Amino acid sequence: MYLWTILTAVAVAGGVCFSRRQFLALPCRGRGFWLELAGALAAGALIGWFGWLRVDGNPLSCLRLLLAAGAVAGAARCDVKTRTIPNLYPALVLAGFVLCTALDILWQRAQWTAFLGGALGGAVVFGFLRLCSRLSHGGIGGGDIKLIAALTCLIGLYGGFSVLLFAQLSAVAFVLVLLALRRITMKSSIAFAPFFYLGLLITVFLGSF
Repeated sequence: MYLWTILTAVAVAGGVCFSRRQFLALPCRGRGFWLELAGALAAGALIGWFGWLRVDGNPLSCLRLLLAAGAVAGAARCDVKTRTIPNLYPALVLAGFVLCTALDILWQRAQWTAFLGGALGGAVVFGFLRLCSRLSHGGIGGGDIKLIAALTCLIGLYGGFSVLLFAQLSAVAFVLVLLALRRITMKSSIAFAPFFYLGLLITVFLGSF
């Protein structure tokens, strides 16, 4: 359990550092970087710890959570700075889905329909959010839609909707606080990917995946 907690923490910190260097051209030094790194390690350790407990140490389930946490953390770092999510992160999550499903079929003798079920769940979420985006005239970013759809493939339909629900609730609470403090207005926009990470953390903590 301790080893997996450390591995997940390193994966999340690695995702953040990769975003800083590859997409944001930010140096990996200075006080701000070390504070950010410490926060990423702590956030990754929480998912690693709770994830291990919730899946009773199942290595493939833990691997799914590790890959999800690392990719979402990297996407969140980019979203905070640029308000965009590079396509690399949804692609990495989908690659993780294919890898974990293949290992699940080979190792645990799971049915091939597990792949179809995961892909169908991601497609349902993608289609639903695309419809919501059109109805709201672009109120939901394309990067956000692709990321949560890929995440749903990886951790399942129930888990994907759980992440989305808790991400929305936490984002609403955050916006209400900023509005009360007059730090933003009703026309302001915020990065949503960090709330995906928070939603993932809450989902893992509650075991709702």
